[in-house]
This record gives sequence, structure tokens and C-alpha cells, in this order.
Amino acid sequence: MKSIMRGRLVGALTAATFLLGTGATAANAATTEAAVSPAWAAAPSVAMTSTAPAPIRIENRRSGKCLEVGRYNWGPPVAQGAKVQQWDCQSGKDQQWQANNLNKSGAQRWTLWAEELDGNGNLRYVSFRVVLSGQCLEVNQADGSRGLGNGAGVLQLPCHHGAQQQWKQIYKGGGFFQFQNRRSGKCLEIHQAEGSRGLGNGAEALQWSCHNGAWQQWKARP
Repeated sequence: MKSIMRGRLVGALTAATFLLGTGATAANAATTEAAVSPAWAAAPSVAMTSTAPAPIRIENRRSGKCLEVGRYNWGPPVAQGAKVQQWDCQSGKDQQWQANNLNKSGAQRWTLWAEELDGNGNLRYVSFRVVLSGQCLEVNQADGSRGLGNGAGVLQLPCHHGAQQQWKQIYKGGGFFQFQNRRSGKCLEIHQAEGSRGLGNGAEALQWSCHNGAWQQWKARP
């Protein structure tokens, strides 16, 4: 099994561009500079590059809103354990994500970091890092199911490359992807049982059994 260590990946994935940045894995395999191809259907190859990726936002297919880090106990969205939610897409720092440049982007922009390739050089897992705090997207391990059950929330926490911070990208067509958590096998979605039925600002991100619903599908935007 090959893995990526500190190598930036930048890929154009159909209509939307997901940017794959510097990453580290628990494995001690050698870095490869060869181009790699994602395992999902219809997605073009992803090539190694030393160019820093531009920040992106991640938009939910059903609501049209963007994934962001929310405020924590009324403070700025930089604290460990701050929840991840959706909000109207904007250019503010709470919606900006980018690797290695915390001064120019923030909480609605994300970079995907390559965590692992399979033996054929296909990308298997990525992690998400938010620019504003430099922390990573993780399934809450302190809920009643220890991060394995439906409804477990998604938070930002310091990056550590554990399985609860790793996500498999599953291409769904039209530039949209599902993100399946490595530890739980469940997918990232927007909560549909809150007051706005998953359409309003502040609806929380959580994990649920993977399905084909639009609230589990995401695309990148500038």
C-alpha cells in the first residue's frame, strides 16, 4: 500500500475542483511523484504539484449552502470542538479553507489533504483542514456511540490523521461527491430533522448511513 507524505495533490474533479493539499499518514511508505487516479468513476486523474492550492468552499447539493465552522460558546470559530454547520456561502474567513496560509483564508474554505493511496496509486482517503484555525474535520468521538452511530456530530479538532478524520470521496456525478468516514463507514450530511429541515443557516453537519440523498452530496466552489 502506498501513502502520500507531505506531497500536495491538485485535481480537477469533473465540473468542480477539489484541491488536495499537503498531508501525512501513519504509514511510513515512500512518497511518489507519479500522477494518481481516483478510484471513483468518471473523475479525472489527480496530479502531484508543488503549487499551494487555492482555497475552496464546499457546497451542499440540497440546500446550496456552504460548510463552515460555527462559533463556539459565542466565541470566534477557532476553538477545539467547534461544531461544523452550513451557512450562506460567502467570502468571510469562517468559510475559507486552505493549506499553509492562515492569513488569507478562513472558515468556509477547505483543503483536502491526501491521507492514503492504495497499491495502484489510487487516492483512498483525504482529510479536511480549515484555514482559520488550521484544525481538521472530525466525527465527534465523545457522543454516546463513540463516533460510530447515526447522528454523531462533526467538529473541528487538531489534525492527527486518525481514522475519524479521514474521508473517502465517492463521486456521484455532476461534480458532486459523498464523503464517507473511514472509522464509522457513515457519510457526511446536513441534519434534516432540525427546524428548517436541513435548508436553513446553522443546520449542523453530522454523519449518517450513506444513501443517495442530495443532503449527503457536496461540490467545490471558488
